[in-house]
Parts: sequence; C-alpha cells; structure tokens
Amino acid sequence: MSSKRVKIKDLVDLINGHPFKPEDWGQDGRKIIRIQNLNNPDAEFNYTTREVDEKYIVRNGDILISWAGSLSSFGAFKWSDKDALLNQHIFKVVFKTEEVDHSYFQHVANQALKELLQKTRGLGLKHLKKGQIEEYEFELPDSGKQIRIAKGLNLIQKLISVRIETLDLLHDYLSNSFLKMFLENRQFLEDSNSWGTIDEVIESSVYGTSKKANTNGAGIPVLRMNNITYRGEIKLDNLKWVEFYESESQRLSLQNGDVLFNRTNSKELVGKTAVWDRGEGYTFAGYLVKIVLKDNRMTPYYFSGYLNSKFGKKILFSKGKSSGSLVNFSPPLLKSQKILIPPMELQNKYDALHIEINNQKKQLRKSLELLEEFFEAFLYKTFGKVKEAESDDIDRLMNDEIQLELFLNTINTSDYETEEEYNLDIERLHKILDRTILKNNEDSKYLKGIVQRLEGDKIILETNKEYKYRKSDEATQDKDQ
Repeated sequence: MSSKRVKIKDLVDLINGHPFKPEDWGQDGRKIIRIQNLNNPDAEFNYTTREVDEKYIVRNGDILISWAGSLSSFGAFKWSDKDALLNQHIFKVVFKTEEVDHSYFQHVANQALKELLQKTRGLGLKHLKKGQIEEYEFELPDSGKQIRIAKGLNLIQKLISVRIETLDLLHDYLSNSFLKMFLENRQFLEDSNSWGTIDEVIESSVYGTSKKANTNGAGIPVLRMNNITYRGEIKLDNLKWVEFYESESQRLSLQNGDVLFNRTNSKELVGKTAVWDRGEGYTFAGYLVKIVLKDNRMTPYYFSGYLNSKFGKKILFSKGKSSGSLVNFSPPLLKSQKILIPPMELQNKYDALHIEINNQKKQLRKSLELLEEFFEAFLYKTFGKVKEAESDDIDRLMNDEIQLELFLNTINTSDYETEEEYNLDIERLHKILDRTILKNNEDSKYLKGIVQRLEGDKIILETNKEYKYRKSDEATQDKDQ
C-alpha cells in the first residue's frame, strides 16, 4: 500500500464513555477509568457493580483518548490492565480496518490533540468535539513504515520515561539519606543540646525587590516563587528582569550558597526552600527571602533539606499565617521555629552528597531535554503538513522582522474588530508555527518565525529569535558553572 491522506473517521469509531454518577461508585466491582487514571499512575480508582452496555467495556490493549480538562489531561493512552469501564470525557477507539497499526495510530491521535488544542481559544479548562478529532487528516504510509515509525517513537518515549524515573529515584534517595542521617537518628533527636532556634543559625535575612519586573531583558534576571520547586530545586524558566541602582545591587544580589525561602504562597507551597548555585548576576523578588547562614553553625543544603523534609513541611503547613487565599511565613516567624543542629562534620557530609546527586541530576536533565527535542523533531518530520510551495505570504511575513513583531503583538493582545479577522490571523499563525518547526529541524541556526511553548497550562508565543537567544544564554550560564 502506498502512502495516502486519510481522516481519523476513515479508520476508527470513537465511543464516548458512560456518565457514571457518584451513587454508582463503590468498593467492589470493576474499575471506572477516569481521566486522572490515565495521566496519573498514582490516582485512585472508583469501582462499580453497575451493569453497562458492552461498548463501555475497556479491554487490555485498547486505545483511549481523553478529550476534556486542563491541557495536561489530554492524550491518547494504551490501556494495560484487566477489563474496566469507561467514564465520560474519554473516547474508546474501535478500529474499523487493519490498515493502521494501533501504536502508530496512538501517536497520530496525540499529534491531532496537540494541533487541535493549539487552535482552541481561551485559557483554563478545554474540550474538543468528537467531530474535530474525526476530521483530523494525516498521512497513512504502508504498514511496514507505520510499524518502524511507531517503534522509533516508542523507543524515544521509553528512554524519556527512564530518565524521569531515574530523577525521581535520585530525589527519593537523597530524601531517605536525610531521614537516616538526621531525623531518624535518636542520638540527635533525644539530645536537647542538639536543638536550637533557626534564629541561632542565621547570619542575615533580606526581603526581595518589590520593583516591577519586565520581559524585555532590561536589567538583571529576577527569581520569583515559581522558580523554586516544591522539592527545593531551582528552575530558570520564564524569567523576568528588573533594573535597580548599583547601591541596591549588593544587598539584593545572589551568591552561591545563599538560601532562598518562599515566604508567601498557598498553604501547600509556602516555605519552598532552595540553595542558590547558579553564580552571580541574579536577584530575587519580594515573595522570596535571601537567607545567609552562619557557616560555623549550619550548611545551606542541610538547612534546605530540613525545611523540605516531610517534618519541615508539616511545620510550614501548620504554622503559617493565613491572609485571604495566601499564607505568609515571615522571617521573624521562621526564626522562632526549632531546628535540629547536628555536628558540622555530619552536615558537611550531607552537603557533599547533595552536591554529588545534583550533578547527576543536571546530566540527566540535559539528556532528557535532548531526548524530548529529538522526539518532537521525529514527530514533526513524520506528521508535519507544511508544503514547500505553499504560503508565499507566510514566507514574506516570516522574513520581515518588524512585520512579524507587529503580527505577534496583534495575536497576543487579540486586537481584532471582527471574528473573521481573528480567524484569518490564527490560520496564518499556525502556518508560521509549522513552517518554523520545519526550518528549525533543517537548520539549527535558523532565527526567523514564531515558536510556542507550554508554561504551566498556558501557551506562550514568542519569536524564534528570542527563544533561541534565551536558550543560548541559559546554556552559557550552565557552562560557566
């Protein structure tokens, strides 16, 4: 069979799940597959003894498509468990022909969801209509090529999963090491001389800048609370910049070994703590506090490990001061809390272990990023739709830097008088995005066009030039360390 263009509806039927109600749930019977059971392996199942139509029964190997919720909820999944029942907002795929390899179709479905979601308007919860998915058109090669493509994509996905699992294992190992060395060590826990207040170990604490940040790169990068993870790691994603006088620079600049404490956040996230290790040239925002420790009393990674441990999280969760929807944990309140103060020799031993594992994590993350980029390139090489002879107007727009900036600004501000104007520009945008991806795959130094990236649940658009310069700066900073 030669390659041909087909629509999803030509190959499969999509069966929506049954609208189970809370009164149908129980502790016995068969599992009910909900969206969270597809994208979160730890999510609990509901069960039911209710009898439903045969079409709602999911069997091992069936392909399922979740089509509603937040962006992270969407996806095509292979069910690998005993027979279960399908809940609403999920389609079961019923193949009408043997022309299509099931694993290949799963990748097609994921690509379809990605492209269709890019065309949906608004933020927050989303949903796709059955007809939108059914009308998606794609290239169907011969069965041998389908199998080869699916095997290649599956292999990359497996390697990505291994990297993620290894990062999780390293985090768990470090957390367990902290517990065994300190919080499960009765020698320290039962000795009153081993305890003190946090005030005793802090040299200084400084609130971050309250100056308004900008996105045009003026000044120096500013760390905000989203740049610290719940696990206590630094992420340099979605940075902004601030400008301030040189007299403020020393007080508000970050040095390796400084501790960043998130003093205001939700009840679950307040108190996120991380050790700064990215060198000079950064500052921090007002919801963060820079803590400098007395180096003869406490090490940075021990201090961070203590507050990020389950024990430390319980203190932060229970003693923060509520203010509306946020919780505040001020430096005076933090300083009044008790902390275990082990011998410096043991703290230094833990810091050395932390640094060693951090270095391993950095190598894994670089490998993970390369694999993810390779996976995306493989996808677009396989499913990309852009034709070289098409869209002369698109080429002219992409090659005119000023017009491209104006176009992007119009898209971002939704500055339209009619829906027709909006739809025309959205169509142009998707052609530009497709063309940019194709050009980037052909030439890594290509700087024209527009790219998009996910930031939380939000899709961010920026010029390809801005994106690549930012990635290059981040890579340079990593090398300097």
